[in-house]
Amino acid sequence: MKEKRESKTVKKERKNTMAIIKEDSKVGPAVCCKCGEDAKINDTGKWFCAYESEMGVMNIKGYCKKERKGKSANSNT
Repeated sequence: MKEKRESKTVKKERKNTMAIIKEDSKVGPAVCCKCGEDAKINDTGKWFCAYESEMGVMNIKGYCKKERKGKSANSNT
């Protein structure tokens, strides 16, 4: 039998997506738990699209960029 060949775009897409094995044993791309964008960090079992560092060692916390922008915009009025 002949094997199916993948197109170059399919190979490129598969190469660029980051597959993560999540805590519920499902495999898929890492996405933010609030907005659904590509995630950068897993903090306390949840994926977030942005992170901040505080003083000290191992003090990186995740947050959602869109959620934080919405809160700051509402607080100025």
